Amino acid sequence: PRVRRQRQMCIETAGIRTKWGMPLSKLRREYGEELYAYCLRMAQPYLKQGTLEIVNDTLKLTRPGIFISDGIMSDMLRVED
Repeated sequence: PRVRRQRQMCIETAGIRTKWGMPLSKLRREYGEELYAYCLRMAQPYLKQGTLEIVNDTLKLTRPGIFISDGIMSDMLRVED
């Protein structure tokens, strides 16, 4: 259900912090278009400033992004009522 889906989304988003990053195709397939679009929208400022990057359809932190990863993570998480 909804709570389980939110928790799993948090786990997937945390994948950004790993060296493997978060596969965007998996995010889209498992969580749907709405959460995929939300994630990309929230990532845009960080992509523009160079703290996130998309490499081979995978969202990853850049070296400078590692130092502000807590802020990036909090912006990427979605809280639903």
